[in-house]
Amino acid sequence: MNHTCHEEAVVTGLAPGNQVVIAVRRAEACHQCSAKSACVTLGGQFKEMSLTVPNTIQARPGDRVQLALSETDVVKLSFALYLLPALTLIAGAILGNRFAGSFGSDPNLISLLGALAGVIIGLIGARLLSKRMSKDGRYNPRLTRIIRSGTDIDSDATTESSDTKE
Repeated sequence: MNHTCHEEAVVTGLAPGNQVVIAVRRAEACHQCSAKSACVTLGGQFKEMSLTVPNTIQARPGDRVQLALSETDVVKLSFALYLLPALTLIAGAILGNRFAGSFGSDPNLISLLGALAGVIIGLIGARLLSKRMSKDGRYNPRLTRIIRSGTDIDSDATTESSDTKE
């Protein structure tokens, strides 16, 4: 059974090709995640993330919208960003240790260099894989509905400000 992750966002602008720019706040779950410090290297230090997505629901700037992404796709994306570099780091260290005798050097040093080369290859591979996956529309979040129209938000703010003046 395939579940879907939902998140709220605010449309901040329009983009070419019937797309919108949205601002997504990091979820509450991020604060409890054991990997949150690793996200800093991926831009996670910011409280909001900006994305451009197809405007399939005719959203306008100011609208609060709901995004959806399949949990299966989240797992695949997580693999690309986290597991691939970790696996290549381990593989590089093992290969470095195995071939250290061929270089006539300290096995620890060659393992370290192999691990470093492995993680660099893994990060490059993750970047290429993530670009490839983002071009495939299946792995991109999609807008599912307008939760609250930007015009509703504006009229609420006007009502609140007139209530406070009285």
